[in-house]
Amino acid sequence: MSGLVPNDGGGPAPARCAFCAAEAVGPCASCHTPVCGDCCTLTEDTSRPWAICLDCDRKKGKSLGGAWGSFGAFLLAILVVLALAVAAMNRSCQPGERSSHGGHDGPWEGRSAGPSDAMNACSG
Repeated sequence: MSGLVPNDGGGPAPARCAFCAAEAVGPCASCHTPVCGDCCTLTEDTSRPWAICLDCDRKKGKSLGGAWGSFGAFLLAILVVLALAVAAMNRSCQPGERSSHGGHDGPWEGRSAGPSDAMNACSG
């Protein structure tokens, strides 16, 4: 008896092309629609070719520059939000500001704040 296991085709059916119902070779790099080799074009100006469906090719062209641009904008938005959060935390923990509980500066009264004081500015 050979070491091969018989396969009766009981696995999941292969994905079908969204345009012509042939067996799909993979998803569109832009919209992730399954496409066959006849219903796609390859990207340009990339280090690795990607398949783009014919609809995305007509609408956006063969470049993935728009996708990379939106990804870069997403990362930039995260950095801006983090910078605003850090600025807000630093603003609320400034040593030497007048406090609302008695009008004195607490541990910073009469002396300059050192590095260790700045680290403990919000800790009470």
